[in-house]
Amino acid sequence: MNDFQRIALGKRDVGERRARYDLAIALDRDLLDVEAQRRDQIGNAACAHLPRIAVENDGNHESRLLCLLTCSPYRGSDPRRNRKTVPLSNECSETPAVFVLSGPNLNLLGTREPEIYGHDTLEDIHQRLAERAAALGLRVDCRQSNHEGTLIDWLHEAHFAGAKAVLLNAGGYTHTSVALHDAIKSIRVPVIEVHLSDPMKRESFRHLSYIGMAAAAHFAGHGADSYMLALDAAARF
Repeated sequence: MNDFQRIALGKRDVGERRARYDLAIALDRDLLDVEAQRRDQIGNAACAHLPRIAVENDGNHESRLLCLLTCSPYRGSDPRRNRKTVPLSNECSETPAVFVLSGPNLNLLGTREPEIYGHDTLEDIHQRLAERAAALGLRVDCRQSNHEGTLIDWLHEAHFAGAKAVLLNAGGYTHTSVALHDAIKSIRVPVIEVHLSDPMKRESFRHLSYIGMAAAAHFAGHGADSYMLALDAAARF
């Protein structure tokens, strides 16, 4: 199960990191299905004492076994609800997590049109967020992708991980992605829209925000401080 490199080589259309992520999601899903089948066989009362293992991703998106999960009373018959986490180590932090998701071309911050986006790199912003989060009693999980589907997967992951909030700078997808709009509306985690510049003061095609139509709050036009303001808002949720 730990030989992720072998798995990646067997899936030539994806990289090793993607193989890790896919395995984590598949394994967690399969374990949930096994639990549901076991529940049907022996009943809820007996199943309540059976442990199971879940797989999650760390801050570098590396998959690993983190927590021993035990059944808790479920609403209805869906075994994916109301899971209780029992830490195996202090890595299973109880500190509320805020996902920080940045979309296409934001990996080029610092050199990309600095007259619009400033000179801070995305790494600089992530470092500031981590420091501010610690002061607020939070932790941040910062990620960037140029791919729409990956951002959607991460929104779903935030939902199932029980994240406190998501800060989302979808970049150009802000103005085009109905799929991201639908993903935000599909999850219970509040999503805060973030932009370094103010789209309403730029080209007219940037005035439409599919993200803003579904987001719980919006911060734009403050440069890197847009992220800080959004994190402060997330702490109040």
